[in-house]
Amino acid sequence: MKSTIFLFATLCFVSTAFANTIFKDLIKLPKENKVESTFSGNISEQNTFHLIFTKNKKTKNYELFSYFFNGENIEKLAVIKGKEKYNVVSFHTTDGFLSVFFSFKKNKKSGIRRFDYNLLTKEITRAKAFDHKDYDDVIRRKSKSIFIYSNKKRFYIREFIGMNQYKEYFYEYEKKDKTVSDFFKSNSANYVKDDEFVANGSTSVLKVYYEDNHLFFTKNKPENKLYIGPVSLNLEKGKIETVSFLLEEEKLTPKYAVFSKNNKNPFKKITSYVYKKKLFELKISRKKGQVLIYNIADKTKFHSINLDASLSNKIIESEKFEGIETFLKQAARNRYKPTITVNEMKDGTARVRVDYVDIVYAYHNNWWWHHQQFMLHQQQFNQMQFSVPTGFGPASPNDFYFTSMMLKKEKHFFEFLVDENGFVLPKRILEPIYQEIDKSNYIDKLEKIKDYKFESSCFLTNSYRFIAYSKKEKGFIIYSSAL
Repeated sequence: MKSTIFLFATLCFVSTAFANTIFKDLIKLPKENKVESTFSGNISEQNTFHLIFTKNKKTKNYELFSYFFNGENIEKLAVIKGKEKYNVVSFHTTDGFLSVFFSFKKNKKSGIRRFDYNLLTKEITRAKAFDHKDYDDVIRRKSKSIFIYSNKKRFYIREFIGMNQYKEYFYEYEKKDKTVSDFFKSNSANYVKDDEFVANGSTSVLKVYYEDNHLFFTKNKPENKLYIGPVSLNLEKGKIETVSFLLEEEKLTPKYAVFSKNNKNPFKKITSYVYKKKLFELKISRKKGQVLIYNIADKTKFHSINLDASLSNKIIESEKFEGIETFLKQAARNRYKPTITVNEMKDGTARVRVDYVDIVYAYHNNWWWHHQQFMLHQQQFNQMQFSVPTGFGPASPNDFYFTSMMLKKEKHFFEFLVDENGFVLPKRILEPIYQEIDKSNYIDKLEKIKDYKFESSCFLTNSYRFIAYSKKEKGFIIYSSAL
């Protein structure tokens, strides 16, 4: 009876926090299975899958429980058992099959193994593992996963399309020409996922975009430095380098280009964004800002936009925006990094967003990874006894990501519309192809439910889903909520 009352109270709270919430049956695991984490992923506009990673205390093996959820019914899939501990790296779907890629370590070596879920029969097929050394990032699209690798000798990728198609591409660095090898040297590529609304994008030195079977890599590279005044203000003359590959032949042919060599008017900071095979470059100083637009194919600049008072009647302002002059002063400060993104509108125009983020901000193209890291660290944080002083010694990588996720995101950006030729259009409120979702808002709601642990979530176009363990009910529940 007490359990029923508690469950009813929890449902009332969640129904208030998450409108149009669907509650499904409780998922209970065998007592010998110790839960380690969960994972949630979107398959289609209606369907999601949810994984519960456990370790069997009797057999000492890892057991992975998998569930399919269509918004109304939960269906259990086959259980994966093994000696290796798995972590999700990517997933995609095709023709009623869900392919999930798991990373693992065996004898101190990293590997990837793919499992194909038959969503009709609920059976699982196990594919042969492959090496995961020199991994940079993964590009996840609806029906394919593209793994990017690089080392001192070559750049190469593995492309998985559906269940049965596999392709490998590579570029061996040439000894005579070190341009491309120097481009990839010492940096891992961070994929900018553009099949969703991109609010800020990546601030990494090396970024990669995928479009029309092409990979576009961009790298912000300072050339020389000027130190001005007693405070040694660092103004960097910078340039943007790009390397692009067409995924066609096994042996890749790189195309290299350099943009924006500043001579007369050095800017303190530069960054860029690739949109429809065009490079949008943002240059910032305390008193001046520009957006330059280039064709990547022929390296030509076809438009430039000054960030000044002439834009005032054409920009859409965020809630904390205080004018372009104040914006430039803030964005040029050492504690911030400028960002630029371009999102397509439903009428074919594009919305350019100029913003800045804290220097510890980290963009992750996989929201589920970002969310998992947050939840895992949050659980560890909640278990700490605050008698231990903080602030001593170097921060661990997890501390860095946790700090990044905990930042208060004040919206101080401004936006303007451009046509296909890069000309600024009159101010209008238009609907983007991909909806902008304040995902941190949903995390905040989850945090208020203290009964939950091992949460993981994913987002569909019009709904939000998560799986969580109820400590009082001693079982997992899955929720679906309208956005």
